[in-house]
Amino acid sequence: MTVEQSEEEAQRSRNLTRRGLMLGGVTVLGAGALYPLITSQTDGSSPGPSDAPRSKPLTELRGEGFSIDVDPDGSGAIRLRDVGGQVIQRFLGYSVGDLDARTGSARSAEADDGLPALVVDYDVSAPTAQVRGVFTPRGRRLDVEYQVVAPGLESGSTAMMGREPGPSGGIGETAFGVADWRRDPRGGVPFEDETHLVYVQEVHGRTLAIVAAEGNADWRNSWQLSLPCRRTAEDEFRARASVIVGEEPHPAVYDAIAFERPLTAAVWTDRAFNIWDRSDLPLIVHGIAHNGVSEREVRFHWVARDFDGRLVAERTHSVVADAHAAVQDSVEVRLPGRGMAFVELTVTSGTDRDYVRTNVAVLPPHRFVEGASSMFGTAAGHLFDIPEEKTLLKRIGVRKVRRAVYPPAEAARLGFAQTHLTIPDTPAQYDGDPAALQAYVQRVLDEAEAAGVTHYECANEWNMLGEGLMSGDGARRYVEKWLVAFRQELDRRGSAVKLIPQGLAGMDLAYAQGMYDAGLARYADAFNLHPGRANVTPDYAPDPADWTRGKGLYWNYLGALREARRLIDERSGGGLELWLTEVYAPTKPNSWWEDTYRHAAENVVLSAALALAYEVTALLWYQLYDGLHASPHRADPRNREFHFGLLHRDRSPKPSLLAFANIAEHLDQATYRRWLDMGGRARRGMAFDTPRGELAILWTRADGFVLNSEGDRDGDFFPAPEPWVDTWQTREELMVPAKEVVTKIDVIGRRSAIPVEGGMARIVLDGAPTMYYGLDTAGMEILLGGAAE
Repeated sequence: MTVEQSEEEAQRSRNLTRRGLMLGGVTVLGAGALYPLITSQTDGSSPGPSDAPRSKPLTELRGEGFSIDVDPDGSGAIRLRDVGGQVIQRFLGYSVGDLDARTGSARSAEADDGLPALVVDYDVSAPTAQVRGVFTPRGRRLDVEYQVVAPGLESGSTAMMGREPGPSGGIGETAFGVADWRRDPRGGVPFEDETHLVYVQEVHGRTLAIVAAEGNADWRNSWQLSLPCRRTAEDEFRARASVIVGEEPHPAVYDAIAFERPLTAAVWTDRAFNIWDRSDLPLIVHGIAHNGVSEREVRFHWVARDFDGRLVAERTHSVVADAHAAVQDSVEVRLPGRGMAFVELTVTSGTDRDYVRTNVAVLPPHRFVEGASSMFGTAAGHLFDIPEEKTLLKRIGVRKVRRAVYPPAEAARLGFAQTHLTIPDTPAQYDGDPAALQAYVQRVLDEAEAAGVTHYECANEWNMLGEGLMSGDGARRYVEKWLVAFRQELDRRGSAVKLIPQGLAGMDLAYAQGMYDAGLARYADAFNLHPGRANVTPDYAPDPADWTRGKGLYWNYLGALREARRLIDERSGGGLELWLTEVYAPTKPNSWWEDTYRHAAENVVLSAALALAYEVTALLWYQLYDGLHASPHRADPRNREFHFGLLHRDRSPKPSLLAFANIAEHLDQATYRRWLDMGGRARRGMAFDTPRGELAILWTRADGFVLNSEGDRDGDFFPAPEPWVDTWQTREELMVPAKEVVTKIDVIGRRSAIPVEGGMARIVLDGAPTMYYGLDTAGMEILLGGAAE
């Protein structure tokens, strides 16, 4: 089981003690706005009028370490008390749809399983509606169930549970996402699924947690918490949560208690993003196992492999776990230098088993020289403005940030150039109302200038609207309505902010031509492209004549760059900047259309190298984190949108994060020189001048451009290999001219020295782009001959 904390709250966690892990990211929730929630569901059966709990005399009910009673103020609020009698939480009702049930009448009753419960029938204005809360102590848990009858209610996704600390005040609370690891029976890599939410509070020196199967952790405040209800019958809905009082060593333990798991595993480290900056100390990964039944022996088994698949750590340890208690263990991973390891913990006891994965890495310090001229940036799908995040962005070479995340002074201190993006609701917004359009333009440019941005970007991927890709539908209207309005206002102000048009979804030649025909080069300062890619390598460039609607050939990277550069040169005399405001290597698990974890790292390197070769001004990577801005805690193996990050959902590094840092380091202050002529149709090479000497990036396409073509595919399913498995079949050894010292650098930045004898060095080409310093590229071209391009 893996845990992901709410970024703005929990990435500050440092200490590995229980309190450090659980409470290091506490924030105070105040009267913040609550926004619409995504649709979600919870398990449950219909409450139904016949299911009404049987009434008992009103009384206090006790659980293990807590008690509940009814607030004597007459509101129907249920009070949760600790063992000393201190009120640490009040439950204030339930709101869903138009029903805002805040007060009610409380009584003692029995829950469905016969346990004593307190029941509140809440006051609602609709005569045919009913909202009932059932509060049942069950051992360590206080189970809270809301039963709703609401004729006409379409969805319970926006429902909110009323709660507040007692006495009234702000809640110091950290949100965690807890997910299960699963394997598909067809094979492939394991993946996370079935996320639960755990909200850990510190109230008057007491710790408690609210655990829910679903909801949105970003929409809560001091008196309400997202708790969707699920339809169970016509007009009937049910929602459940569990409340656990007491401090536990890990959020996964609260989840295990709430869902009565027999055995649960979780892991963590004391390093932000599981990244160390030195390798002379072990990389320590901590694990926990919660035993959900009677006392028994629990076995920990750790395995860690490096990027080459070498076993770098293995440990087996058994310990007796008390009933309903957690036990801990740790493993030390050692790497010889820069690199990464893939860690798996399996815990077993009898027939019960659970396992969890994470990654750890060593990324030594590095000082980048290039500043505003660097093309490397982040598309900032979601950033959280925390110190560790800023440190990581700087370390991997980010110098540009899409969207104005940081105040101008801080952006300057960090060395980040920012852009401002706004997306009107529709292309037709403000049609027939020029005054409203002008007001919109003025407002967003006021925001852009106040944020100190260098560029403003208007709209996003509108070429997918209307008749869709490769139709050209809407291109002229976009320029004549939106770009003209922004250009006129920028000129009126004499603003230094440059105007970027919308990023096109793929190199949509019809839409691009339409924009140029409408005057794009007169009104904009750049051409903007999102060069999406199918299951092909970034250097795949099919003939644009074959980029027809409905064919996958349209989705390619190098061909898109070439066509974008060609149009800039032909239609603007080379005067427009070329921006790639979304570039990506998504890693949706076991999907033939997306990259495997290993190929993603290779494709990060090659995407950046090709971008520099085609004079890209900005390469903004989409994105830093897996997940969605609106749902950063969730794991969803079925939705590709959750898998675009350089970091996993648990905030540990993918190989692609190290690859991004690697290529950013070696293209720092670099200048593209030429494609290398290496003979043979399959060999590929590029040469760059750098302050560190000439850099050559070499690979071969002897195995072709198409990825994920091996194995037993089943529809969209592809049994992806583990990230330490190198799947390239062809390896070609070459003896090439070299200088005195040759340094080889693989895609994640690991260096090795290649001996040079008699002015020659032996290199090996495969499908992964590999960097070399010290080769005599001119001599290599003479020796090998032929054209690579």
